Amino acid sequence: EPLETVLEHHGLFNSSGSISAKRLFLFASAASRPPFSKDGVIRHVSLNISDHFMIVRNTPASRQMMQQWFRLPLVESSGLERFREHLFLEQTVMNEYFPAFPRLAAPPPPLIHFEGFSGMFARHAGGIKDEALAMSLRDALLARVTSQVTSPDSAWATMTRQDPVSSEILA
Repeated sequence: EPLETVLEHHGLFNSSGSISAKRLFLFASAASRPPFSKDGVIRHVSLNISDHFMIVRNTPASRQMMQQWFRLPLVESSGLERFREHLFLEQTVMNEYFPAFPRLAAPPPPLIHFEGFSGMFARHAGGIKDEALAMSLRDALLARVTSQVTSPDSAWATMTRQDPVSSEILA
């Protein structure tokens, strides 16, 4: 099944005009479980959202939500200060923040789509990061930001001229 089919199903890759077509976020799913009970039995496993694979529609609203997501643990009385000490800070906060926006964040897809070495669309290996990915993301960012110089009439150049971060990088 092509990834585009999954994106369309979750409302990030269609133009039907339906409510789900307005979704801004798709997060991979992840399994979580409480510690083993005293008898060594897992009582339940939960499916939650994970940031090891995510798609974010590039809109002012989604950028604002991402900024708020990362700031929430730092804001006193947000109710999320408890996450300041968690190992996966952004992931624990996201599971409290994004479910409040069911029309903007797609429900978690099946675990098999993005989890583990045998994920159907993305393979995820327990914290091992590919250095080539970081380099390709850096190169993509530089290409977008420098489009004002290299391709001044392009859509990217138009967008980056309006973006204060892009302007700051070019300064």
